[in-house]
Amino acid sequence: MSARALLKAVETRLRSAAVLNDPTGTRCGIQTDGRPPGQSGQLYYAIHWAGARDRQEATTADQVDLEHQVTVTISARLGVAPPDRRGAKISTTGDLLDLAEALAQPGVIHGQYAHVMNAANALIPGTQEYSDAQGGTPPPDVTTNGFEEPLHLIGLGPVLPKNKDWMTTHLNPDVYAVEVRFGKARRLQI
Repeated sequence: MSARALLKAVETRLRSAAVLNDPTGTRCGIQTDGRPPGQSGQLYYAIHWAGARDRQEATTADQVDLEHQVTVTISARLGVAPPDRRGAKISTTGDLLDLAEALAQPGVIHGQYAHVMNAANALIPGTQEYSDAQGGTPPPDVTTNGFEEPLHLIGLGPVLPKNKDWMTTHLNPDVYAVEVRFGKARRLQI
């Protein structure tokens, strides 16, 4: 539940007017492995879960303390302008790297508690944010349940070439992708 909530919150943030201004999801969305969907246009931001790890050194049965990771893979067809393209033409791998660095800036996803973590918590039953969104009260047996720390940038790049099947097309463009990795989103359940 928490991994899906976190992915949905990141997707909502990317689609917002403050980031990509993509309310219909033509330029970004949740994908299984970072590969864009068929006919995704010239540019696509694929959001995917990169796993979670236990923060505890000793195993205890009365709590779960995990750090989740999310990756955003930005894929682009270079040097072409398909009819479904939006925005500026992506001409070089440097243009793709610029997009990755823009996504990695503080306040977009990195350290963004208000627009990402609160949105994720609002989707997890048992959190105060979920209770507020549903107009009820959280279960009395849960003392802490939800994301306690925001996503932090843990790395980006390199820009890598992909085969033409990475982004379905009848054209034969150069296709590249770059990953922007976020982690350390702590979910604590006690």
